[in-house]
Amino acid sequence: MKKIFLQFLLLAVYSSAFSQWQSYEVGFNSVLNIWDLDAVDEHTVWAITTDGTYSGDAWSVATSAAFTTTSDGGATWTTGMLPVPNNSWSGWKVSAIDANTAWVAASNPFSLGAAIYKTSDGGASWIQQNVFTGASFCSVLHFWDANNGVVIGNPVGGIFEIYTTLDGGDSWALVGSEAIPNPLTSEFISTSVCSVVGNNIWFGTNKSRVFHSADQGQNWTASTTSISNLASNPWVEGIAFQSELVGIAHSANYSSQPYQSLIAFTEDGGQTWTEQPIADNDFSIFKAQYIEDALVKTSRSTNGAGPFQTSYSFDHGINWTDIGTETPISDFEFLDNGTAWGGKFKNNNDPTVLYKYAGDFITKIFSPEKLAVTWKVAPNPTTDFVEVIIETPNVSALNLQLNNVAGQKLMTRSLGHSTYFNETIDLSTFPKGLYYLVIRDKHGDMETKEVIKQ
Repeated sequence: MKKIFLQFLLLAVYSSAFSQWQSYEVGFNSVLNIWDLDAVDEHTVWAITTDGTYSGDAWSVATSAAFTTTSDGGATWTTGMLPVPNNSWSGWKVSAIDANTAWVAASNPFSLGAAIYKTSDGGASWIQQNVFTGASFCSVLHFWDANNGVVIGNPVGGIFEIYTTLDGGDSWALVGSEAIPNPLTSEFISTSVCSVVGNNIWFGTNKSRVFHSADQGQNWTASTTSISNLASNPWVEGIAFQSELVGIAHSANYSSQPYQSLIAFTEDGGQTWTEQPIADNDFSIFKAQYIEDALVKTSRSTNGAGPFQTSYSFDHGINWTDIGTETPISDFEFLDNGTAWGGKFKNNNDPTVLYKYAGDFITKIFSPEKLAVTWKVAPNPTTDFVEVIIETPNVSALNLQLNNVAGQKLMTRSLGHSTYFNETIDLSTFPKGLYYLVIRDKHGDMETKEVIKQ
């Protein structure tokens, strides 16, 4: 393991006012992909790598068990190797809670075998937590805190191999077959794909299904997404949830040029899904994440060499606004304060780098501008339904959202492109109290009205 001092190197400043990713070389001797990362705060991030490459549209897997971490915002980096059995193993998912403590799920994709590695000293040393059988392959891992975690593997013996821990991984309990739906024939988990909101966690499979647990992995349900419409690629390639109810799953059609994405949308926690009508659908998504009301993605249009985009959407993936191009970012994570860390996608012999977001599109989320609309909500107060009439000076694509006083999103509706909108909202099933209707355009400008349910 080695520790290196790095000068801050600003490599990516674009003409767009919304685009700034600051890059940091992390000190690997070889050129590696940043496969997965976990951002703890603006100072601390952990990342693991793989050594795969793209040739045209094909991904060539080459394993790597390297990791890197910083606890001072990128001024210095600690790099090293996980103590895996041999060079056929890779780290697939990292979960960290602070600058000292992290776990990595590692597996051998060729001859199977899996393990969890934990560090409590910032990566100086790692201990193996023996959990899995010899036939296992695991690639989804999450810790909520120093004690409570879950790790998810492919089916073994007719059930998905899922373990939970209450003591930081010192001991693990197998989730029984009665607590999770049976796998379909030849069904596997989507590598490294999951989303977490509170105690909820979702993961996807190659059979268009999304599995959901509301109790930190103890019990599970499953549903089939509209990704099943994409016969050429039924894999759930990514999941992002905004709340316990609202989220997306995504995949892509790689036989078209440019690529085309498929986004499945849910408003009931993943019980049911509908396909989003994506405007200007000329990309495949690497990673997507919600930041408040914005869905942010990194994507590419053709093959592994790009071109690349970073974009955001205020209507759950229908309309997108670019905030940067050319930066080959695969995985990323935004924090609540708007700070983001991103991992570089391997391209030729460029050095392995991590990016930190330094742009200002975040102001659109946390300090939105006032939306130029005329609108009314009636009757208000109401006992059941309200009619919402919206008029805009120009053709706009709007999103309508209903929140409670705690900020929980109860309903979201994409209104399409027009200058006049007339919508009816049913509040009959909600308790008496104060609610907020929010309208937002694709740029993030917004307006809010109070609604009283009697």
